[in-house]
Amino acid sequence: MIKLPAGFKGSLTTKANEFRAVVISGAINYSSKDLTAPQLLKAGSYLESEGRFTHKLENDSSRDAIIYIRTDARYQVN
Repeated sequence: MIKLPAGFKGSLTTKANEFRAVVISGAINYSSKDLTAPQLLKAGSYLESEGRFTHKLENDSSRDAIIYIRTDARYQVN
């Protein structure tokens, strides 16, 4: 699990064959090269990817967001 503090703006990069994440609490704005516009992911929303991929994340709320991550490789939050 990772906590994205209020005001966080950054990215999560993975090289996993399988990467899945679920927003447990709070909400994040999510974008990637596959999306034309950012999406708001609320608690219960999920995202997934395969291979090398960069997910852009932003928590512009006043509350921290908690995300559960399941992957078969390392990932990096910047």
